[in-house]
Amino acid sequence: MKAWKGFCVGAALVLVAAGPVLAQGADRAPSQETPAKATSPPARPFPSGATLAYVDLQVVGRDSVLGKRYAAEIEALRKKRSDELAAKNTALQAAQQKLAQTESVASEEARLRLQQDIDSRSRDLQFQTQEAQADVDNLKQELGRKFNAALGPILGQVAQARHVQLLFRREQGGVLWADPSLDLTEDVLKLLDASTAAGDKGDKDTRTPR
Repeated sequence: MKAWKGFCVGAALVLVAAGPVLAQGADRAPSQETPAKATSPPARPFPSGATLAYVDLQVVGRDSVLGKRYAAEIEALRKKRSDELAAKNTALQAAQQKLAQTESVASEEARLRLQQDIDSRSRDLQFQTQEAQADVDNLKQELGRKFNAALGPILGQVAQARHVQLLFRREQGGVLWADPSLDLTEDVLKLLDASTAAGDKGDKDTRTPR
């Protein structure tokens, strides 16, 4: 009998267990050595009369309350699906080991049943792996749309408050250098967090019986 090459979910587990998109790098372990802080010049106020500014949306997604919340939701689903796949993979490996151990002593009928069980588990694991990745991708897209829907009005409010005509996205805007005083990331963060807190309070008041 040819050696059985069962489906290995290792690569899928790595894929499903990757870090959340909305908070990339937020869960990295801190360095053991604390580097000396470089002396930086004091921040300058936003220039009066400036009509251009920029926002680092990666920082907004990573540091905002809403971004962290959505990243945690994605990671929770990712871990749940990863654990489910790990359990199925363990069961598949146990079935493969049983077949290998009994191949020389089991009847042809018993070996056939074991092989059929392995085939079934392998197909199920492949399907569940694809489904798990689809579930995570769908949640990422859904929460990404919700995040953008919440962020859009905030960007407009900040731009109007600062009287700027164009607001660039720093990480994908093709800007090689920009005056740090034109950075409105902190403005966006504060306003988005305030809006999130107000929404949470409204939801709580709606749920609280009067």
